[in-house]
Amino acid sequence: MKYILIRITRFICLFAILTVSFNLNAQIGNVNDLTGTPIKVKSSERIEGTFYPISSQWSNGEFITTHGTRYVDIPIRFNAFSQSLEILKANTAFTLDSKEVIQFSFSVFDENGNTIDYIFKNGFDTEFPKSQYFRVWFNNGKMKILELIKVTEEKVPAEAYGAPEDTRLNSYNFIYLLKDGEFKKIKMNNRNMSKLFLDRKEDVLNFIKAKSLDVSAYNDFKILSEYVESFQ
Repeated sequence: MKYILIRITRFICLFAILTVSFNLNAQIGNVNDLTGTPIKVKSSERIEGTFYPISSQWSNGEFITTHGTRYVDIPIRFNAFSQSLEILKANTAFTLDSKEVIQFSFSVFDENGNTIDYIFKNGFDTEFPKSQYFRVWFNNGKMKILELIKVTEEKVPAEAYGAPEDTRLNSYNFIYLLKDGEFKKIKMNNRNMSKLFLDRKEDVLNFIKAKSLDVSAYNDFKILSEYVESFQ
């Protein structure tokens, strides 16, 4: 019963945090009022890989602009190469300026049918430009765990495929810790989790072991972070 009450309390607190984070009192915008850059793809261009390592499919999501306008239930996706939010409006794909969109969120399903939530924000005080989007794993006000998801390109010489120069897209991601004004890359493993939550070191390690969590996976880390926050 105590655990159920904790879970209910956590759900209420999480809802309150998301309510503040996404400013549910913001003015709801009309997608038809949005302007963006139409996406053009050269059909003749040979590309290996994808601009969309999360998903190339459109997912209904929401986002907030720098003017405080909130747009909901809009087909969106994240282009990790251009580091921009793309929207689908009247069957036409548009790119929105990252300086105009401060945060967005959507969910996708993995191969096992599990829902994976994505929340992206920019404006963090890091070595990257303020317009750089990071996926937010954790944010309790004192520290933030952020994921950088990027796609880069390289040109493949003609002799590799016996054709004119091709483009190969390579995707990668890194996890960063932003705490006390310091921004550094970290690895998501049990040892680092015990350091991050030092005041609950033994509890954290025992919980990870008992639940067989892989903290490098977002959904498993989310279970751990909810457990840790239940002590607050």
